[in-house]
Amino acid sequence: MFLLFLSLQGKEFLKKNRKIFIFIIILMVIISILFIVPNPLNQTGTVLSKIKGRVALTQLITDNSLRARLATWKSALIMIKERPWLGLGIGTFKYNSLRYIAKFLEQGENRSFYPTLASTEAHNEYLQFWAEIGIIGLLIFIWFIISYFKYCLKMIKKIKDEYARGILIGMIGVAVAMVVDSIFGFPLHLPASVSLFWLIIALSITLIRIKVYAQENKKFVKKIDKSGKKDEKALLLSTKNLLSIAIILFTVFLSTLIIRPFMARTYWFSGNKELNAKRVDNAIKNYQQALRWDPYLGEVYYQIGKILQNKNLNNVALQYFEKAEKYVDHPDLSQDLARIYPLNKSYDLAILKLKQAITYQSDLKSMLPLMYQLGSVYIIKKDYDQGEIIFKKALNIDPSYYKANYGLATIYLNQNKIEEALVELKKVIELAPDSLEANYARNIMQQIAQEKLKSQPTETDN
Repeated sequence: MFLLFLSLQGKEFLKKNRKIFIFIIILMVIISILFIVPNPLNQTGTVLSKIKGRVALTQLITDNSLRARLATWKSALIMIKERPWLGLGIGTFKYNSLRYIAKFLEQGENRSFYPTLASTEAHNEYLQFWAEIGIIGLLIFIWFIISYFKYCLKMIKKIKDEYARGILIGMIGVAVAMVVDSIFGFPLHLPASVSLFWLIIALSITLIRIKVYAQENKKFVKKIDKSGKKDEKALLLSTKNLLSIAIILFTVFLSTLIIRPFMARTYWFSGNKELNAKRVDNAIKNYQQALRWDPYLGEVYYQIGKILQNKNLNNVALQYFEKAEKYVDHPDLSQDLARIYPLNKSYDLAILKLKQAITYQSDLKSMLPLMYQLGSVYIIKKDYDQGEIIFKKALNIDPSYYKANYGLATIYLNQNKIEEALVELKKVIELAPDSLEANYARNIMQQIAQEKLKSQPTETDN
């Protein structure tokens, strides 16, 4: 904004205010020196040192929020590679985000370095536009933004009114701020800021049309005779009436679109309050009202399913979970489905969801309980080879995870590999002597010992 202002004022303005500019430059140099050159004001613990540490490159690299953002950007690039031209569909980033972050974390050692976040936004509007509407949609948006700036910069020189010119510079500055912020955030997905963005663009163009066109086109300022005034007044009234009708119809149309999700979210919010107050039945009623207003709220289906699952109404909960799955990729949904599917003997579906749940975990250790659950399902299916692979993977992550040893022992016993089973049972007792699994291990080992004694020939037999 400042540079644009200077370019419009010309060299004479710089000459007249030379002292002010020299003062600003000297001040900037002094501030830079205070930050860069070691001195008492920027020693450890001072305000300057804290600011310096906040913006230091090493701090940014090790910062979790930055790493999480980088993970989101890189997962967005994986989305883009799949459908670069037309994208995955407008508004679908939220649904696809978790799945693609899981794909990114599966590559190399990414899971140990990048934190996992189920991000609903890409934290970069250009990547999100590309992922959702493809390169064609992104280029149209960029073309629009470039055209706006090009038009404003061309026409601002023609505005003679300095006050109007100052307002236009301010509005261009707002648009620049939004465009730059879109590289690191998601201002165009926030209702308040996106409304301001389009309003500023509209007002900029309107201001230019009023000021420039009024200056160049004499018809806007030409006086008309008395007879012409009546005709123009009638024309203005008819135009205003048509415009008013159009605005009313458009408002009614928008209201019908907005009122449904608004009412749905109101009931959703009320349901959450009831749930926090442990009035579960009232919470379900509010959630169901929310779904009547907006039947596409996957999070609400999930919340109802979770309540029903906690009440052991698993069959009804499953119906809500499966509906939720159509509209949202909730990070815990696959785990909840995996708990219910084995109860219905849907083991293949349970395996599918457990594999998905494992990839959604934020770190390697949080995978272990799910891997144990997956191995147990393989045991039920008598797929011992796959079960053995899963339990061994769990032990590679954490050699002290005794439940995986117990799972391996169970597999070996089912395959009549007694010696291998005994090795794993002994490890369970060593790693967790007071655990339930250790008690089971002792009982099994005692039974094996007794069976061995029985199978040995006695003196009478000899």
